[in-house]
Amino acid sequence: MSKDKQHMYDAMAESGIGRRFHAIQLKTKGTLGENLLARIKSGEMIDYTTTGGGYSFFGSDSYEFSILTCRALLLSDCSVQVMSLASLVRVIDDWEYTQKLTDADILLITGFCSDIAKMTPLTLGQRLQIEDLLSDRWDNSYPVFIQSDDRLDTYSDWWSRGILKRVSIYNESVEVGRK
Repeated sequence: MSKDKQHMYDAMAESGIGRRFHAIQLKTKGTLGENLLARIKSGEMIDYTTTGGGYSFFGSDSYEFSILTCRALLLSDCSVQVMSLASLVRVIDDWEYTQKLTDADILLITGFCSDIAKMTPLTLGQRLQIEDLLSDRWDNSYPVFIQSDDRLDTYSDWWSRGILKRVSIYNESVEVGRK
């Protein structure tokens, strides 16, 4: 394996993009994937994210699609950090790691709203810390990408109205489902 390819794989692993996604490309995800890839290549999506604009991916195929979107952005020289909500809860008290999440060009939180997460709810303190992290990113024009099983308004009793409102202001919704 060439040094460039190894460097690319190392960067993906460091960003939280799992090995199973290293060889899959966004363009293999149909018209929606091709359109998003074209927006990345043209610079339109990167311009959108530098102003704090993000994406909320939901639907049956949203997990893989959201990670492949971040993979394409990483390969376009954006710093990306992918993390599940469950993992974020475990590291939210680690200042250095949280700073890494705050400084990444793109932060994708997977499993942001899911029935499994709702069955083991966050403590009030954990939820407030996560909401503070998201607010800090938006206040500094850093986007937050969110992946969830359902639309976020399905979980309006779980996240604060302020966070859900900011997600609706800053994020474009992208439904990704099986056809």
